[in-house]
Parts: sequence; C-alpha cells; structure tokens
Amino acid sequence: MKNLGKPIHIAILDLYAGEVNQGIEAIAHLINTLKVKTQCPIITTIFDVRNKCELPNLNYDIYISSGGPGSPFAQHAPWESLYFEWINLILDYNSASHLPMKFVFFICHSFQMACRHFNLAALSKRNSNAFGIYPVNLTNEGINDPLFSGLDQTIQVVDSRDYQATLPNYEELRKSGSSILAMESNEENQDQAIMAIRFNSYMYGTQFHPEADDQGLLNYLNRPESKQKILQEHGQLKWDQTLSQLNDPTGIKKTYQTLLPNFLNMAISHHQKNVVEYDS
Repeated sequence: MKNLGKPIHIAILDLYAGEVNQGIEAIAHLINTLKVKTQCPIITTIFDVRNKCELPNLNYDIYISSGGPGSPFAQHAPWESLYFEWINLILDYNSASHLPMKFVFFICHSFQMACRHFNLAALSKRNSNAFGIYPVNLTNEGINDPLFSGLDQTIQVVDSRDYQATLPNYEELRKSGSSILAMESNEENQDQAIMAIRFNSYMYGTQFHPEADDQGLLNYLNRPESKQKILQEHGQLKWDQTLSQLNDPTGIKKTYQTLLPNFLNMAISHHQKNVVEYDS
C-alpha cells in the first residue's frame, strides 16, 4: 500500500442507539492500528445514525456500519428510511461507474438491515440470544474471496444477536450478483444463519463481529453489568467457556487481525490506484 499523501476518509455509522458497547471503539482502534502500520493518512468520522439521524454523504471513501441492539425492523423510525436512502445513494454512485468506487462493510445489525433492503434472506427473532465464540464455515465463494484471505475454511467469530438472517433468497442472490461467503456451523436440525455476504463488488457484510478482539471481549466479560447479564441468560459455563477461548491464538484474534484489515486494504488499494489513474 503506497502512501500518496492523499487522506482516506472513513465514515463509521454508529447504530448502537446510545447503548454502551465495545463495537465503535473497536472499529476505530482497528482503523488507527492500520493507519500507524501503513503510515497511510486516514481521517475517521463517526455518525450517530439512530439517535441523531446522522448519515454520511458521498465525501467518504469507505463506510463501516456497526452492529446495534434490537430488531432489524425499526417500525418506521425516522432513521430507517434515511439509512436505506444512504445505501441507495452508494449503489447509484457505484452503478454510474464513478472512480474510485465507494466501499461499504455492514456488521451484525447493519448486516441484517442490508439483507432486508436487498431481500436476500428471511429475518426472524431467535428463540434465545446468541452470545459467545462460535465456528463459522466459509462457502466455496468465501474460500476464494480476498476478504477471507489468510483464514482457514472454518473460522472462530464473536457472535451476539437476538435476530438472524436465514433461508437465503437464491433468486435475488442470483439476480443481484450477491454471494454467500459463510454460514453458521450448526449441528442442530434447524435453519443455519447466513454469516457473511458479498452484496456486490464493493459491499460486504457479516452477521458476526469481525471488529471484536480478545482484549476488548475480555473487558466486556469483566464489566459487572455484562457479566451479570451473561450469567442470567447463559449461565456460568458459557461465561467460563468464552473466557477460556480467548487464549486461542488461532481463534478470534486471528479473525480480528485478518478480516476487516483485508477489507480496508482492498478498499484503500482500490482508492489509491484509481485516484492515481484519474489524476494522471
């Protein structure tokens, strides 16, 4: 990655609605780590989508839309229509073949919203909250996608959700050129959740949290209110199990160090290459 002296502008869309979370801080930390490592000038701006109806315009090169609480059906909340308008704004811009293209990554709640907007899956409330570190299996498309370069066919991810996207709409997937990149590793006889999609060449998303690192999750687990909630909903065994899984160097630490950095490197490289070609 070349340092061209031209700043990369990244918009973080905060969908946590003011709820205390590790997500936004983790995304910002990951971006800053990449900035220091590559010496690439990066400017980051955070938008409070659900509380203030703040949505970024087209003056950004990369967009990362966060997880968040509650249902992906926002019941006509003011921010919901603005959020879908923002997705369409990016789609229209990229469809017009402007260069460089705008890259977007949807995480968990945002992923479910995107699946709803593109009509790619069924969305439903889970019987119980999913929380912890779980295996996710890459599809053939996922194995060959640069997003997962450097990762094994089965990866360990942080999952935390009350809703889920299941039952792929294969007709819409085919028509839109989207691809399922990963599926839930589920040994039970029930519908598997879709865990990652390439919506198009410039839009990706995961139903898990690729921004979650071992230290951040440890801090969350040790927060008194978090520990109490986990113990009430999942029991001591789940809390102990999640703690023990943090020590695995091939687990979520590897996913954290690989997946979103792959996305950011792809997006930044595309931007720098096409800015150079455009300027020349």
